[in-house]
Amino acid sequence: MINLVSLVCNRDLRQLFIQMESIKKFVEPCKHYIIVNELLTDNQKNRWTKLLSNVYKEHELVIWFPEDINKLSHIYVDHGKSSYWGGFKYQFLVSKFLDDDYVVLNSKNFFIKPINLESWRNKIGSNKSIEFNESRGPWWSASLEFAKFFNKPPLRYVFNCETPQVVKISALREKLGDLSEYNTFWNKLVTDCYEKNLYPGDWHFYSYIHYDEIESKKQGLGDMSHFENLWPIGPDYKLEVKAILDSLDNSHKCAVVGIHRNFLSNLRADDLILLNQWLKNKGITYKLKAPSKHYK
Repeated sequence: MINLVSLVCNRDLRQLFIQMESIKKFVEPCKHYIIVNELLTDNQKNRWTKLLSNVYKEHELVIWFPEDINKLSHIYVDHGKSSYWGGFKYQFLVSKFLDDDYVVLNSKNFFIKPINLESWRNKIGSNKSIEFNESRGPWWSASLEFAKFFNKPPLRYVFNCETPQVVKISALREKLGDLSEYNTFWNKLVTDCYEKNLYPGDWHFYSYIHYDEIESKKQGLGDMSHFENLWPIGPDYKLEVKAILDSLDNSHKCAVVGIHRNFLSNLRADDLILLNQWLKNKGITYKLKAPSKHYK
């Protein structure tokens, strides 16, 4: 059975509740693994567990903290100088002890239509590749490191930087073996990311796992219309939020939406009200809020 893996941190709790409520309403029963990418005290861990443990009735919830990944994978996970970059590798390390493919979600993702995750069985990554070259700056610098690790020429197309991403366990195990070499590589990458101007991304690294598929299909990799992400926009934006929501409702394929926190921070108050009413109409009771400036 295909299951869900979410990588979250403290700032994500409100959006995580929205995600979980949408899963409860729209996704056929599955396991939902939540990786909390924070170094926490026992009391803080207990708070997370208490807040989340009663959300599901038909779905199974598993909550992991960095120390749990250590024990289960038998690989030491250095939280690194940057938990943001370092956290990406957790979603691949879990492949060592999961028994089937899984869909990686960001905390900003939530479902808006009924779905059986098995319908994504034939998708890989975000299911769409984008052109990639030296103009990407620090992302390209990271690509050169990935290419060295896999002993391949740098990819000129990669999965786009969006979730959900479908992770194939068999492909990971074939390319990464017991994961110990991968863990050492990623720890060094995170340590070097600021000194060498590297922006290592999970989506980017995973592209090299499916190197041959991307090279052979490039832009024809697949159909991205099963999800939509709303990215940051300027304060003087002219987009009509109602038109965006109508478009999402009218899409027959779009089952997942992701709303970036900086998109929320730039919304007008009346548009935020409209967005929350849209969620309520779908049976999602938790409300989105503009993030604090601390998290921009």
